[in-house]
Amino acid sequence: MVAIYAFDSERVKTLETLYPRVVDPQNFFIAIETLTFQGERDKVYEFVKKYEKGE
Repeated sequence: MVAIYAFDSERVKTLETLYPRVVDPQNFFIAIETLTFQGERDKVYEFVKKYEKGE
């Protein structure tokens, strides 16, 4: 799904939108790792961490 977007910024937004609806959160890292830049991956990992804590 995120592969349809050309830019990581669009992919980050999509991943953050999809995460609450994902069926297999343990494997969500596979989608995160499709991002080109480590900084963008870190943003999504941080989002996931905050989401799981209920923040």
